[in-house]
This record gives sequence, C-alpha cells and structure tokens, in this order.
Amino acid sequence: MRHYFKTDGIRGEANKFPLTPEQVVKFGKAIGLFFKDKEHKSEVKIVVAQDTRISGDMIKGALTSGLCSVGTDVLDAGVLTTPGLAYLVRDLRADAGIVISASHNPFYDNGIKVFNAQGHKLKDEDEEQIESLIGKDEFAERGHIGRVSLVRDAEQRYINFLESTTGNISLNGFKIVLDCANGASYRIGPQLLRNLGAEVIVLNDKPNGLNINQDCGALHPEELAKRVAYEKADMGIALDGDADRVVLVDEHGKIMDGDDILFMMASHLKKKNCLKANTVIATAMSNFGFEKALNDLNIKLVRTKVGDKYVAEEMRRIGASIGGEQSGHIILGDYFTTGDGLLTTVQVLKILREEEKPLSYFAGLIKKTPQILVNVPVKMKVPLESLKEFSQNLTLFKNKIQGKGRIVVRYSGTQNLLRIMVEHEDKSFMNEIADKLSRIADKEINC
Repeated sequence: MRHYFKTDGIRGEANKFPLTPEQVVKFGKAIGLFFKDKEHKSEVKIVVAQDTRISGDMIKGALTSGLCSVGTDVLDAGVLTTPGLAYLVRDLRADAGIVISASHNPFYDNGIKVFNAQGHKLKDEDEEQIESLIGKDEFAERGHIGRVSLVRDAEQRYINFLESTTGNISLNGFKIVLDCANGASYRIGPQLLRNLGAEVIVLNDKPNGLNINQDCGALHPEELAKRVAYEKADMGIALDGDADRVVLVDEHGKIMDGDDILFMMASHLKKKNCLKANTVIATAMSNFGFEKALNDLNIKLVRTKVGDKYVAEEMRRIGASIGGEQSGHIILGDYFTTGDGLLTTVQVLKILREEEKPLSYFAGLIKKTPQILVNVPVKMKVPLESLKEFSQNLTLFKNKIQGKGRIVVRYSGTQNLLRIMVEHEDKSFMNEIADKLSRIADKEINC
C-alpha cells in the first residue's frame, strides 16, 4: 500500500508533513535512486518544474537537494504546466520529470507528481517502490553529486509542440476569453492563442503565489461565463492551476465540462473514422447521460476508477485514442500522454474550424442525467465497509435507483473528503439520497 502517493502524486499542505523541506529531501533521494535503478544508469537526468504557488521554490529547493545528493542531474524548467513538463521530459530525452503542483487545490497545498521517460505518470507499483527507498540513501554513490542547469526555452519548446498539432489552422476572427487561474499557464496560454491568430481577453494572469485557483479557473467558471456573454466572445476557456484540465464556455455562456468535451471530440473522430478501438475511456464519475449519448452513436464507454493516470493506462491497454474525466482532464492519445488543457483547447478550436459550427452546437448534444456531488470533510479515511448504518443505507438506495441512476462513493485521493455522487432523473429524490448519505457519513466518521 502507498503511504505518501495518492491518486495524483504526493499531495498535502505545504510546510506540513509530508511536504516539509526535510521530508521532501528524502523524497528527492528516493526518486533519484529509483530512476537510477530503473534505467540501469549511474547518472540520470530529471526535469523539474513548478506552478505559481508561493511554496514552490521551497519545495523545489528541497527536492533538488535530494536528487543531487544521490547523483541525479536536475534540469530546472521553472514555472511550467504539468503537461508542459511531461512533454519536456521526452523532448529533452530525460529519464524522468517531476512537477511541483497541487493542480486545482488552493495555494496553501502543494504536491509532487512524477513522470517517466515516456511522459506517463507512474504506475501504483512504481510509486510503492519509490516509497520503499525512502531513508535508504546509503545506496547512493559517495562523492557523486548531481548538477542543476536551467532550461531557458522550456515554454517555447512546449508552445511549438502545441502549435504543431493544429494543422496550421488560423484562429483569425475568433474572440476568446481565457481564464488562466493565476497558474502555470499565465504566459503560455495567451501567447499560444495569439500566435494562432485569435483575439484573446485574458483573465487571472497575475499570479502572486497566493491567488492560484482562487475563485477562478476550471473549478469556478461562473465569472468567465458572464464575461464571455458580456464580450460577445466566441468561447471561454478555463484552465486550472497547472493547466492539466480545462472547462469550456460557449458563446451563450453555457459551461461545458469534461463529459461535454469528450463527447464533442469522440463524435468528431467517429465521423472521420479516426476513433481508435471505437471506445472512449472515462471514470466512474462521468454522467449517465454521457454514456447513453455515446451508446446512441455505437461508441463503447469503458470506465476506470477516478484519476487521469488510470484513464491513460486503460487507453494504452486497449489502444483507445481519447479518454478523460468529467472534471476536465482530457487525454488525446494521438498527440500526447497525459491530460492537457491547452492541447484540448487547440483541438476543440480545430474542430470548430473544420465543422464550421459554433461551440453552442456541441454544448447541447448530451442530455445529462441530474447529478449532485457532495463533499463530506472527514477527520480520517476509515474503511467504508466499517460504517454499518452508512453501508446499509447505501445498499438500500442503490437497489431503489437501479437502472434509473447511479451512486458513487469514494474518498478523495488528494484531500480529506468523502465524495458522494448521486444521479437520478428525479432531482428531489436525488437530493434526498445525497443529503441522507452525507449526514450519516458525517455522524459515523466524525463523531
């Protein structure tokens, strides 16, 4: 079992265990040793990047010290998006990459995400192996110390890659409102879209270390929707702090989540006979209406557990070309290895150009089943099967709504939350189920 690594790397409050400088040095040593052994090399190169959180410099310093102490060379890419880091690993032919980010979480959190030489997030067993090496740096070669060098053109390399995927489309005539969430995309995002010819109105592109994701970005697209309508723009784009997820807004201000974007792209690929394996990979959280809409097009849906790395693993296993999460992680396997908000954005714009349709046409293609997600703060993540009253009621409700809805219950992989998702055609009954289950869970776990 992994103790430090969760759904998306190591995550926690910065300057508190396990993200104290002392502990992060140990993580750096263990990661360096793991890749030296994995690659059968005495010297390895690891690219390191960070988002705009105030704690990023502190954590990068500690992580870099740990890596160098076991003879690992560090290529410092500065502030860069998570998918930008994953791309750079392959472009620089490095042995691994690490991004210091807590993605959509508030500024006081931070995290460590690790990618292999192919730009893939590590498998669970690899993370377990890293954890087994923590504190075992006596295996490091004495006297062999790594060096740090700067990657001064990191952003431009990544922008060049994104532009190369567009087929030389021109965005002349497009008016776009872009919300950078005061995160890692605040320079790259506007430059990319302007390079392609769009008129860009930029929101939340002034990070100060404390305002990342604060009432903005992919988790809070409401103000973006208002601004799109006010500006009479063609669309709005909301990224999160590390730009690995995206939420769109059509020209009328309607918000499109990951399910909408996945369906848009899957239906387009199906029309062109380019949907590999005739399958879309999504998670247990994707809407039931999304599944029915895919079925109507004879497209198969395969669900995984929550976490974009599990989606990516399943895509590779069956050879699918597209997958993602309702939250906005979209993985386009024909182009890249991990969720990428900016890559998704330019591919959506490419579809709009090719089909000569407004984004609102695609925003209304799915008839979604009413869905509610309740987050219950918990003191500790006790096994759900140990909660007698909660388990009994969960089973009862699942039997009642069978065939007409779904209930998905899971702990967050990055926060101390129990997530209860309920879908049902009857909104009143749906809310009743969510309310009762959340109250029972709170009572049994926290009292």
